[in-house]
Amino acid sequence: MSLLQIIQDATDLLGLPKPDQVIGNSDPTVQTLLAVANTEGEDLARRGPWQQLEVLAEFTTVDQQTLYNIETVAPGWNAQRNPTMWDNTQQNLVNGPLTPAEMQTNKAYLPMNVYFEWRIAADKLEIYPPPSGGLEFTFEYITRYWCKSDGGTLQERWKEDTDVGQIPEFLMRLGIEWRYNQRVGLDSKWPEQKRIYDSMVVSEINSGVQGRPLDLAGRDLWRQRRVPWGSWPEYM
Repeated sequence: MSLLQIIQDATDLLGLPKPDQVIGNSDPTVQTLLAVANTEGEDLARRGPWQQLEVLAEFTTVDQQTLYNIETVAPGWNAQRNPTMWDNTQQNLVNGPLTPAEMQTNKAYLPMNVYFEWRIAADKLEIYPPPSGGLEFTFEYITRYWCKSDGGTLQERWKEDTDVGQIPEFLMRLGIEWRYNQRVGLDSKWPEQKRIYDSMVVSEINSGVQGRPLDLAGRDLWRQRRVPWGSWPEYM
């Protein structure tokens, strides 16, 4: 659903005139709705681990380079999904994130390190020990880009009427409703609207979180056994 459609739906809920244009509209009410819509998108993006905002980062190591600009490696980086970082070239998991103390310990004992480990600090992704060049690394992360252009370019603010949201639009619409009513001082409406909205946000986040079932029988159903259950004395 486009920005224009979201705002038009919100004006229906609010009992306001429906605009034909949002971006570039000089109407103070529409400008307020746009400001509220941007606030809503930014806040929703920080509310939880939205599966819609998960992105795969892929980068190639430079010989002996340990620091990589996180915004270059993972545009729009907001939070890491762990443990998902892999050295795909050598088919090894890259352990992390390390604490500052763990990273400094690693550096003090460089000859003892066998596998790569990582941390993020000062907007830099640090890989240790220094890698050789040409290794293909990947990891998943949550982006702060909560909307995108009609052509698919990820963004962190509405720019055109045709932009579409990445987070469920009905939540954005409800968020715009209570935030607008709060701004114009309708204290008899917005607190209850916000209570309902918050409940629906939590429900939507939880419905998108993928977890593995817990089997109290103690069997690993995901890594299927390749031999029958039981004992095999003939192999002892």
